[in-house]
Amino acid sequence: MTQFNLRPLKKPRGLHTNDTIHKSIRLCPLTVEILDTPQLQRLRKLKQLGTSEYTYVNANHTRFEHSLGVAHLSEEILTRIRNEQPALGITDLDVLCVKIAGLCHDIGHGPFSHIFDGDFRKQIILATKSKRWLGRAFDVSAYEGLEELPDGWAHEDDSLMMIDAMLRGLGLAIDEDHLDLPLKQIGDGVDAKQFGIVDSCSGKFVAMTSRDWIFIKECIAGGPLPKNGMSIDSLKKSQERVEYVGRLDPNKEFLYDVVSNRHSGFDFDKGDYLARDKFYCFGFKGFEQSVLARLFDNACVAWGTCANPSKCFRCKHNTNVRGEPVAGKHLTICWPQKILPTVREFFRERFQHHLTIYRHPTTQACSFMICDILLLADPFFKLSTEDEMKGGCKDDPILYLPISRANLNPISYWKLDDSILDLIHKSTDPNLLPARQLINRLKSRKLYKLCGELDIEDEVWENKLWHMTEDDIISKLLKFSDFSGEPPIHMEEYLSSLRREVSTMEWVQQIVSLTWVILAELSPGAAFCLRTVIPLNFVAVSCVRFVKDQTDLIKGPNDLPTAAQLKVPSCLTPCSFLMKTIRVYCRLDDDALASHIQMCFTKLIESLKPQVKHGETPSIPPLDLQPERVSSSLSLEEDDSSDELDGFNIHGEFNVLTQSPILSPSVEQFPTTRPTKHSIEFNLYRKAVKRRIEDDM
Repeated sequence: MTQFNLRPLKKPRGLHTNDTIHKSIRLCPLTVEILDTPQLQRLRKLKQLGTSEYTYVNANHTRFEHSLGVAHLSEEILTRIRNEQPALGITDLDVLCVKIAGLCHDIGHGPFSHIFDGDFRKQIILATKSKRWLGRAFDVSAYEGLEELPDGWAHEDDSLMMIDAMLRGLGLAIDEDHLDLPLKQIGDGVDAKQFGIVDSCSGKFVAMTSRDWIFIKECIAGGPLPKNGMSIDSLKKSQERVEYVGRLDPNKEFLYDVVSNRHSGFDFDKGDYLARDKFYCFGFKGFEQSVLARLFDNACVAWGTCANPSKCFRCKHNTNVRGEPVAGKHLTICWPQKILPTVREFFRERFQHHLTIYRHPTTQACSFMICDILLLADPFFKLSTEDEMKGGCKDDPILYLPISRANLNPISYWKLDDSILDLIHKSTDPNLLPARQLINRLKSRKLYKLCGELDIEDEVWENKLWHMTEDDIISKLLKFSDFSGEPPIHMEEYLSSLRREVSTMEWVQQIVSLTWVILAELSPGAAFCLRTVIPLNFVAVSCVRFVKDQTDLIKGPNDLPTAAQLKVPSCLTPCSFLMKTIRVYCRLDDDALASHIQMCFTKLIESLKPQVKHGETPSIPPLDLQPERVSSSLSLEEDDSSDELDGFNIHGEFNVLTQSPILSPSVEQFPTTRPTKHSIEFNLYRKAVKRRIEDDM
């Protein structure tokens, strides 16, 4: 039997650490051991908000502190539920596992927030297929012999890979043949039999088992684990029957809702980053006190009907005679009815963050630039898979992987963080010159320019523009361009690899393809080349379940009450927070070209507007009255309000009989009713937000 050099946990008593949001966070000896691994320490060099610091100078907090915050919230909420509902049988080991899941849930993130596993991955597929990027030949030989990542691969899949690497660094591994025994000892490091905690009830030491670590992985994945070679997203879309392995007791299903809530998206991962991002971007607290504290004090566990049976790995297999999935019941975290305004505020706050922070035009411009930098450098910048900390393993060949394939190996991925731009910038490789030039632009703040944007507010625009392909949009934009002849000298230098003998129209198409980036905001997971899809289609508030009677919460799991979906008027709570916007960016640092693109986009929009034939009555769009889009904390000066407010003149004439303003024939938006307080506030709010964004740019 192989003898290993084993040791106990480093810190026998654990420690406390200070935190900007949660003040003090307690760490047990086992979490300290995990926190000191290279995989967790890597999060110190990954900014939580990616490129948002280019918009908000203090938004430079890291995923390391966010992970600590999620671990703290996970432990606190389960401790409170255990005290309030002891019949649920929550153990210290359950709390520890969920806490570790919160600590490790972002361990698989790539550089610059979601750029690596989102935009960059999708762009690299387009570049390898076309063998060109930014007017230059794209060297695909760098990818020969390398395996492709499975479809739907995301940072959660990388987190599962990095957890295995973290355990290997501690000399441990998950043993799928002996799930209820301590972890398998595979090398020098922590003694597997001492890798656990002392139970507060019995006073006995309990070692973590392989089943516990599978439970941790399932909490991060938001469902059962996929097989090797399959992504989490592919498993969720498949019809394969799967079940939880980490916790076999169905009465403990609610434990999976804490870090990643698959039912409503209403979890404490979001709770921490909403509070943290708001503080670092806007400089004031309040969310953790007004919203998180109220959610903490009122959380409970009850039965709830599945909100998404077609996507639930259990309910989608239970169908009726028509083949439709039947919603089953799950034991889940719920809230009393009185908390509805707080739940609504949670989702509204998340929408506001996407609107003003995550999808800010300046932030997006920087994200697109960094994506292009990584693409220009990818075929030539390599990361080694050699483990210098342990001198390498003779049995494993050393590979040199491009940036886009770094997550094929946990060692090369561990070396990839936000410092990649500095490494590229300091390199002397002539092949990296285009990437270095673009980095110089970024450091000089010569960013991609926003040339236009359009909110998709009705079905007419959705059918006419939203569903267009990128090629269709480009071809329509070209019709309004009067560009002819050879490109400007500076553009020719920028596109020096293009052949001069191509025709004028081919020149125009290549310039347009380098110039326009269409950004669309709708749902998660889609790519941007010229069109990007942004996650703003949040889960409806109606997916959260509310308890009417809290007197039965002290009963056992089988006797707990059933939480119901509340029917709330849409004027108070929208069914979803959704915003669709198309943006146009100019890649080249040329004001004249940016103005020309803006003109083309404006003409395109004008040409697509609904045409009214002579003698016909124009269709009257419904007035958008959504008070959830109105910020109660927004203060406006008197001179901030415009006389013209999207279809009515608040200082103009008023028809007493129809209770509506008298509109001039040039006004395109015709409200059907008298302007209300909410409609005026909403329009004032839209104009103020737009003005604030323009000021930030």
